Amino acid sequence: MFAAGGVIRDGRFARLGVGALDRVLQAAFDPAAAAVPPAVAAAMAETWERVRPGLRGAIDARAAEREQSLRGKLAERQEEETRRITRVLEQLARSIQEALHQPESDQLWLWEDGEREQLRRDQEAWRIRLASVPEETAREIELIRRRYATTNVLAFPAALVVCVPDSLARLSG
Repeated sequence: MFAAGGVIRDGRFARLGVGALDRVLQAAFDPAAAAVPPAVAAAMAETWERVRPGLRGAIDARAAEREQSLRGKLAERQEEETRRITRVLEQLARSIQEALHQPESDQLWLWEDGEREQLRRDQEAWRIRLASVPEETAREIELIRRRYATTNVLAFPAALVVCVPDSLARLSG
């Protein structure tokens, strides 16, 4: 959700920047702010058709700014997820390699045949798993890329706030 808006001067709409718009909205939602006098509301209604395209333009421009900002954040998040899954799978590969390169126990000859066979099967499974890590890494990175590939931009007005300066409200009240 974002705010977009501007000022109306001489029946024309001029877009406000984010900082200026935030200050106007903070003042407008101040509990001490007065209600818009009926005469001012009527004047605003009369100018609506002239200023509506400008307001729509402000909404579209702010939506484009926000989209660009969010795309940057999503790109950062995608990169971080890619780094994280790569680190995890690289650590898995190192752990398997360490397990495979452990020297055989001097007491291996004391083991039962079934235990020695199980160790051999385990080591073979570790080798197969180790060999699959690069492919799994590529697959996971592709899944992350796909998850971030498509975004939907939705920008529509959810509320319209009309703010009138105190000076104008006093003149018409």
